[in-house]
Amino acid sequence: MRYYYDPIDTIFNSLFDTWTSTGKRYPRVDVYETGNAYVIEAEVAGYSEDKINLSVDKHILTISAEEVKKELKEGTTKIAEEINLPAFERSFSLPEGSDEEKISADYKNGILLITIPKSEKAIAKRIEVKINK
Repeated sequence: MRYYYDPIDTIFNSLFDTWTSTGKRYPRVDVYETGNAYVIEAEVAGYSEDKINLSVDKHILTISAEEVKKELKEGTTKIAEEINLPAFERSFSLPEGSDEEKISADYKNGILLITIPKSEKAIAKRIEVKINK
C-alpha cells in the first residue's frame, strides 16, 4: 500500500476545516432553539463518554474532552496517520432565561446532544385577547 501526500491538497483542505489560527481544533456544532429549550449538537466522534466533560460556570457552558491516544497493536507499522483526536475546549454563553440546573446531555453515534431548558418565566405564553364588538 502506498500513501499519497500532496501539499497543495493539504493547504486547500485546511481552508475548509475547523482549525483556528492557533492550531487548535474545536468540534463542529449546530445550535437551535425550540419552544422550551436551546439545543447544541456537537460532533465528537471518536471520543468516549468518559473523555467528554460538560461544565457550567457564571452562565458559560463549556464542552471539553481529553486527548485520545491511539495505541498500535504489536507488530503493526504505521503507514499514515490522519485521524487525530486532540484535547479540546469550547464554550458558549448561555442565553438569559436558561435553566442551568436542568441541563442534560446525551451521546449517541458520535453526536453530543446538549439540551438547555428555558426557565418557566422565559417560555413565551399565549395570552388570549378578547375584543368587544
